[in-house]
Amino acid sequence: MADFSVVAKLIADSSAFTKGVGEAKDAINNLPKSASQAMNQVGSAMQSVGAGMTTFITAPVVAGVTAAIKSYADLEQAIGGIETLFKSSASTVISNSESAYKRAGVSGVDYMEQVTSFSATVLQGLGGDTVKAAEYADKAIVDMSDNANKFGTDIGEIQRAYQGFAKGNFTMLDNLKLGYGGTQAEMARLVNESGVLNGEFEATAENVKDIPFDVLIEA
Repeated sequence: MADFSVVAKLIADSSAFTKGVGEAKDAINNLPKSASQAMNQVGSAMQSVGAGMTTFITAPVVAGVTAAIKSYADLEQAIGGIETLFKSSASTVISNSESAYKRAGVSGVDYMEQVTSFSATVLQGLGGDTVKAAEYADKAIVDMSDNANKFGTDIGEIQRAYQGFAKGNFTMLDNLKLGYGGTQAEMARLVNESGVLNGEFEATAENVKDIPFDVLIEA
């Protein structure tokens, strides 16, 4: 025969779970713009999920919702940075981020975070032209992925190399495995051999830091 005390306990757990998840769902559907507010709002709702439930049911649910809200917070922050830097062209960058997984093997949030990490330098070199900056930023992200796929280099190392280039630090140039060492002279050699300057200017170890970042991306 069934143990009616166990059945009653399961019914109670189910009732608390249904009520709690319903409240959590309502909270998620009505998320405020602030991610921190969202965390508090959903966190309060999730407390009722745990009421009367066993730990083995509650823990995965709470962990899942917490991870979802963290992703929401990361996305909100990434979009905020893009909107601040790219202004009227922000929608282009965000749109590019949505297809980044297929084109560059990175998530949309990672795409926007990487773009944000060097976009100020790109914009400076382009005189604040956000349309062109969005194009060069996308090219840089896709090139990073292509390099990683061709040479098997960890994408994180390549991303850090590009971030260094944006700051005039070329010590990680050899991370790209293109046959150039990590020095200013070697970056100058890469730029000259790439032909992006069309022979109008010769890059040297002394002036390579003055070359706009968009030109380095093209090289």
